[in-house]
Amino acid sequence: MMKKLLACLLAVILTVSAAACIQVDSKAAYVGDWTYSIDFKTLVEKSEESEEAMDAFKQLGLEEFVNTLNMKLNLSFTQDNKFTFAVDEASMTDAMTKFIDKMVEVLPDLLAQQTGMSVEDMKKSLEEAGMSLDSLVDQMKEMIDPSEMQTAIKEMSITGTYRVDGNKLYLTEEGKEENPDQYLIAEVKDNTLTITDVHGTEKIEEFKDLLPMVFTK
Repeated sequence: MMKKLLACLLAVILTVSAAACIQVDSKAAYVGDWTYSIDFKTLVEKSEESEEAMDAFKQLGLEEFVNTLNMKLNLSFTQDNKFTFAVDEASMTDAMTKFIDKMVEVLPDLLAQQTGMSVEDMKKSLEEAGMSLDSLVDQMKEMIDPSEMQTAIKEMSITGTYRVDGNKLYLTEEGKEENPDQYLIAEVKDNTLTITDVHGTEKIEEFKDLLPMVFTK
């Protein structure tokens, strides 16, 4: 599940990093640090395997719980025409930790449901097999390596340069050439940056369902 969620995050980052058009009067309007918050339920719903994932959450009784997990994306612009777009490591780590803890909490009932046994009978069956519920919990925790997750988050970070041309702002990822046909439509008002539409290649167009993306300063 963690890989599916990280894949969704990567899709969001690719959408923003390719190129953008933000309707503003001057560069000063968007220079600074911006944050976009999104709940995991929305991320899962927008994934290719959303139906399967949401059915699994419903069966586990975790549908509403997943909606309480939030992740942040950070977008920063500097005066010297550089930008950074990245997953907020602290919020991602916190959300995944809470998710793991919740899965551990429902694991006994989940196993009982799958085996058709009561929790107590299941525990006895595990003991007879030389196992325990605690050992299964430990195995589950080991499946998600925090260092692996942090590495994945860092790999999804994007840096590059930006250029203002009238009402267009081009974001060009480091090592790539600017593409004038790819951009986002957005509005900066006070301390809010709202991306409302996407123009460009088919690869970007397919992420329109994630809009609007509202960043705050």
